[in-house]
Amino acid sequence: MSKSEPLGCLFLTDGPKESFEKIMKAKTDSYTGISYEKNNRSSLANLIEIMAALKGDSPQGIAGKYEKYDHRYFKEELAFEYSKYFENFRVKYSSVTMAQIKNVIELGASEAQQSASCAMEIFLEALNK
Repeated sequence: MSKSEPLGCLFLTDGPKESFEKIMKAKTDSYTGISYEKNNRSSLANLIEIMAALKGDSPQGIAGKYEKYDHRYFKEELAFEYSKYFENFRVKYSSVTMAQIKNVIELGASEAQQSASCAMEIFLEALNK
């Protein structure tokens, strides 16, 4: 999966259909089976690492579970797990209003300004000693 090209990036807000399409288009290789070989099969290793993170397993454990399957089956499983994992996030995200976002930003800016002022006072006092 690409980290820099929007067409290949997985976003937390991607719906099930969009994430499925991106995962199915993800680059793998021409070897058969699923194995975790970071140097020789880096594109597939990336997908395995994503699945491992979603499932709370090691990349080696994921590769072992899917070693007899083809790339298509593995990617379908990954797309399902990705969609399921972020389902609650997408629901909560869709219910957030711009007013709520603005309030959080304003609160954060106010707290940051107070913290910076306090730090600046300490710094200036230290210089004057």
